[in-house]
Amino acid sequence: YSLSLHDSLPISAHKIRIVKAWQALGQVVAMTGDGINDAPALKAADIGLAVGSATDVTRETADLVLLKSDFSVIIEAIKEGRIIFQNIRKVIVYLLIDSMNALALVVASLLLGFPLPLTAVQILWINLIADGLPATALTIEKSEENVMKEPPRPKNINLIDRQMIKLISTIAIITSLSLLVLFVCLLKIFPENVNFIRTIIFISYGVDSLLYVFSCKSLVRPIFKTNIFDNIYLIYAVIFGFVLLVVPIYLPFMQNTLYLVPLGWEVWLLIFILALLKLSLIELTKYLFTRKNNNGSFIWKN
Repeated sequence: YSLSLHDSLPISAHKIRIVKAWQALGQVVAMTGDGINDAPALKAADIGLAVGSATDVTRETADLVLLKSDFSVIIEAIKEGRIIFQNIRKVIVYLLIDSMNALALVVASLLLGFPLPLTAVQILWINLIADGLPATALTIEKSEENVMKEPPRPKNINLIDRQMIKLISTIAIITSLSLLVLFVCLLKIFPENVNFIRTIIFISYGVDSLLYVFSCKSLVRPIFKTNIFDNIYLIYAVIFGFVLLVVPIYLPFMQNTLYLVPLGWEVWLLIFILALLKLSLIELTKYLFTRKNNNGSFIWKN
């Protein structure tokens, strides 16, 4: 795109030419302005920004209006946009893995000729626990490390890219396969006690979902490099989720509704040991899919 400022074109035309020149290079262009002559360039840009003192015409043309005429607001807005994008991805990964676990577990059991490892009402109860408050709390996660040092994202980037698909698939295979193996082993040991087996799978599935939400706090950084207590709402959501997971086992009327039986402490110990083992495998998967860049932050491997 050729630019020459030594001609008789008005300043407004030069601004539009500058915008289109950057767009021709595949860049996302933001243009700021306050006067009427800035309005065409703001409209041509991907994001038009009118400052607080802008004319009415410029305000109506712009996509955003800065109530405070300070360029630092733009930087904060970019940072907030990046945080929102990251958090949306975290929620998608968390919910998809949780849903794929239930689907894979049920389908595999049917194909192998086994009884259902979970009833429909049990799956709905776990989805209420895991897909409710913890997923909502992930939307207000704080900024990733060095978020403003990341290169700009292409405007045609997908929310779920190839790396995320591989990460989701690998983690879902780990968690669902481990639950299936546990279910098959329990069937061989307690072939006549289906409700007892389903209770263990119910608790294991719920505990897995409530623990690996902390792994989803960052899709690239290991869990030991994140502050799991910096989102107090996530802590409350997980605690409340555990309460909703335990209560149905020991309240008689909920036992009859969800077809659950009480568990002893040794079973609970086994469930948590297996859950921590699976969490370690999830973290290993994240490690295999990420690397450190030059500024020390973690990014996806190409």
